[in-house]
Amino acid sequence: MISQKLFARFYGHPGSSPYDGTQIFFRMIRHHARAEARVLNLGAGPATNNPVCVIKGEVAKVIGADIDPVVLTNDELDDAAVIHNDRLPFDDESFDLVFSDFVLEHVERPTFFLAEIYRVLKPGC
Repeated sequence: MISQKLFARFYGHPGSSPYDGTQIFFRMIRHHARAEARVLNLGAGPATNNPVCVIKGEVAKVIGADIDPVVLTNDELDDAAVIHNDRLPFDDESFDLVFSDFVLEHVERPTFFLAEIYRVLKPGC
């Protein structure tokens, strides 16, 4: 069993830990996303209501995709699409950057999921 001290170090209350994973994750996204980038938020779901997670307006376009139609109501995106049959509804080489936040643990077919990401990424990304 994980010790309380270790748990608090890595998973302390939001904003209380120097290892706030959300802040670190989105800092990395911002570091790699150019202003002219088309970005896919894969598994975007509903709006997060967390300014740390919103990159709309910082890049050319943020498109969200999710298996849940609630993504269509997410105002933190420039555009949204619903995923059917695990296939991403985008052309090959459509995006400069793809990210998923709190999604991978739900993916039933990770090899296919990653192949779809590879398909929609532009070469060299």
